[in-house]
Amino acid sequence: MARNSKEEMESVEKESGVKRHSRDNSKPVPPPLPRRLGEWVNEKAEDRAARVAEFSGVIHVSVRARKCREWRDANAEMKSAFWTADWQFQSPPATTIWDGVKRCIRVVLKRKFSASQFWNDCRKHNVTVIQYIGETMRYLCNTPKAENQCVNNVRIVIGNSIRANTWIEFLQRFGHVRQEGDVYFNSGDLMRVDREGFIYFQDQIGDTFRWKGENVATTEVTDILIMLDFIEESNVYGVKVPGHEGRIGMAAVRLREGMAFDGSVMHQHVESYLPAYSRPRFIRIQYLHDDVREAVEEALPALRQQQVCVYLLGESCETDGITCLSAKINAARDDQPPVSLRSTITIKSPALYIFTSGTTGLPKAAVISHERVWLASCLQSMSGVCSDDIIYVCLPLYHSAGFLMGLTGAIERGITVLLRRKFSASQFWNECRKHNVTVIQYIGETMRYLCNTPKLENDCVHNVRIAIGNGIRADTWVDFLQRFGHIRICECYGATEGNVGFVNYTGKIGAIGRMNVFVKKASHFALIKYDTEREEPVRDSRGFCMEVVTGETGLLVAKVTKVAPFSGYANNQQQTDKKTLRNVFQEGDVYFNSGDLMRVDREGFIYFQDRIGDTFRWKGENVATTEVTDILIMLDFIEESNVYGVKVPGHEGRIGMAAVRLREGMAFDGSVMHQHVESYLPAYSRPRFIRIQRAMNITSTFKQMKVKLAEEGFNPKTIQDPLYFLDDEKKTYVAMTEDIFSSICDGRLRL
Repeated sequence: MARNSKEEMESVEKESGVKRHSRDNSKPVPPPLPRRLGEWVNEKAEDRAARVAEFSGVIHVSVRARKCREWRDANAEMKSAFWTADWQFQSPPATTIWDGVKRCIRVVLKRKFSASQFWNDCRKHNVTVIQYIGETMRYLCNTPKAENQCVNNVRIVIGNSIRANTWIEFLQRFGHVRQEGDVYFNSGDLMRVDREGFIYFQDQIGDTFRWKGENVATTEVTDILIMLDFIEESNVYGVKVPGHEGRIGMAAVRLREGMAFDGSVMHQHVESYLPAYSRPRFIRIQYLHDDVREAVEEALPALRQQQVCVYLLGESCETDGITCLSAKINAARDDQPPVSLRSTITIKSPALYIFTSGTTGLPKAAVISHERVWLASCLQSMSGVCSDDIIYVCLPLYHSAGFLMGLTGAIERGITVLLRRKFSASQFWNECRKHNVTVIQYIGETMRYLCNTPKLENDCVHNVRIAIGNGIRADTWVDFLQRFGHIRICECYGATEGNVGFVNYTGKIGAIGRMNVFVKKASHFALIKYDTEREEPVRDSRGFCMEVVTGETGLLVAKVTKVAPFSGYANNQQQTDKKTLRNVFQEGDVYFNSGDLMRVDREGFIYFQDRIGDTFRWKGENVATTEVTDILIMLDFIEESNVYGVKVPGHEGRIGMAAVRLREGMAFDGSVMHQHVESYLPAYSRPRFIRIQRAMNITSTFKQMKVKLAEEGFNPKTIQDPLYFLDDEKKTYVAMTEDIFSSICDGRLRL
């Protein structure tokens, strides 16, 4: 390192007022600085207070050396800074420390960077200057938003390698500060250059994890694993281990048909090809039809008694009573079936059954006619989809959106379909780019998942121009457009079994459609007043329902006509009747009850507000509270149960909560309840919060009151009853605390 000249040292001494060997006893000399960084961190509080009292400003240093060798070099350089004339350094921590000494300002030195505590430290110590590297700025931008995030005295930020989008986001979020440093484009890709200068793609940042201080490229490990002859597919990822830094390797693999997993061969294979830190320590064997087969096998005896045939789309199945379709499909003739097979089929005939939770009870088989299928297939044409488009369908085909809107619409348009078995937020845009996708399909939750993925420089690099779906919130809508570019979002509304639907053809953010003369004449729908406490429509003195005024929330109903029929539920007349309202506006009329509360503004735009009755929506699925209640009261210590949905900040729909009354003399057992709901209920319908009540709240007509309970939510500060939270990691219901509540509201605890 170069030594500074005598003139430069004298200039610094004159500017700072601090001399290296001052003989002026009238001017106090600060106590000697520690010889090593460890001494600075570990020195006594009173000595540190005396030391920093000599400085007049504050600078926050939180840059951590990446390797032990660099850390030792940084210590040595700081030692030189404090005790020798070698005043020019290369390490960022050392230069910052010395710059603080040179400027006579106070240095707040933190051992390790913490994004969650960063601004608290700045406010606590009245920090005015902070230092960064690009990653620390990104970590700060990824922390949950807080009301006091702009409450700080920071005016200058010094550092390097901040990305442009992070720069903009930092300024917008944390206030106006002056930044100094260079700007680099971050490709998000990990590369390697060999000795001959050839460049090799290694992995993407999102697909790499760190273990034992080393980076593990998942693509490299995957390539090694699929070299084994018994592995068909492999998905490598990192999982957290309590008490350890970083993530340890794990692989989900699918075996080749007819072959078994061989642990000894795999161990020898990974030991030969991979270093110890990148070898997957855990292997998860996945089968394509395991979940379906297990569910069917349990109900197979009852199905046989009812003479119900069960078919599986696969090559082979060892379960007696399940017929594989693949062989029969392959053996089918290519010529057109005879007309006689469909001679009795009309456009009103049933085409398929789709099970739905509805709004009044357990799942029911909605009858979908050929007419409904044809009408749904026209939705893509109405949304502007052309014959040369490519649509990405990642929703299940047993879902009305995936099958009717997605697949049948693609058949009507004659377009290419990219069909994915399961939605993946991390792979979504990569697959869109790879297959040149121009149209995507969504439900509200999938859009929110995409917006919650880490931001990348190539977020707007794609060919998607149209997004078709339903259930997107207004704030998610705005975030999606700002981040992923100009995409026309066609928000739609319609129930699986319903006879009314809307399409937001104007692109109005937050709306599901628009009221006009033609739509209302074709559908004959109305918004009527609804009593949420009594859970029934409000009727006038004549016994007829009343329409709401513009801007007021009302229940959506649609008249049942020949043009807009309601086919009801298969072999379930009772549930079909419960889904209709009679004598709505005149004697003898029949209306379909959507179970949805809507609002129309002055411009005619229609907005979805909420769902009523015994159903709420979570994770894109309808949850029937009566079904969950029946499961809970099977437990011997629960006397009564009232299941409802509560809103969670930053999430679509409502999450399940249950108010229960225990049997006399019995206690609540969180472990038993967790095992019980895990065995009988799918993940989205399991109540995440339990409220223990001494007596259940009921109306004068002996109906359980849900509205007040839902409004009270799950805040332990405002609820005096005992509260419990479903902890999946501990596999039990744990006592609800204010820390858990804050973590959920801040988004730190994922549901």
